[in-house]
Amino acid sequence: MRKKNKHKAAQRELVAPLSPVRPLAVSSPPAAPGATDGAVFQPLHSPSEATLRECLVQASHNARAYMDLRFKHFGTFVLLTGLLGGAAFRIEELSGVRATLAGISWVLTLLFWLLDFRTSQYFADELHRIRAFKHLLGVPPTNCPKRLVLLRASRATNLIFLATLIIWGVIFVDFAFP
Repeated sequence: MRKKNKHKAAQRELVAPLSPVRPLAVSSPPAAPGATDGAVFQPLHSPSEATLRECLVQASHNARAYMDLRFKHFGTFVLLTGLLGGAAFRIEELSGVRATLAGISWVLTLLFWLLDFRTSQYFADELHRIRAFKHLLGVPPTNCPKRLVLLRASRATNLIFLATLIIWGVIFVDFAFP
């Protein structure tokens, strides 16, 4: 009973009385002829340059970690697919369960593809944050050489996953329904 009272007391301490919410500062851009009247909302206190730099460093570390994680996931996928493929076709004792191994490999490929997609989305989000922090800090944009890239990394991995999924599906159907 005593623990309940302590818990309720702690909850009461956390609940602060309602206070008026401070409105955001509203600044209207100078009216241009023909422009619509709109307000731009900005916070009253902008973060300091040191805070922005720390956020940029953290976003860079996160992006690097997501890229590293994506490489590790893909390497693990290639290793597992190779092991399952080798086991299914090189070990004669497993010839009776080839359809099962192909089905497991198909599901594994699908799961790794979803994992890669999710990780690439997190990576893209971190890159967006990095660009935003650089813009807020006034860092000049990097002039990357403009060249035609036919096959970006994400598209290449998607094609590899798709091809592997199709191959395992064909193998499964071939062994499950001879």
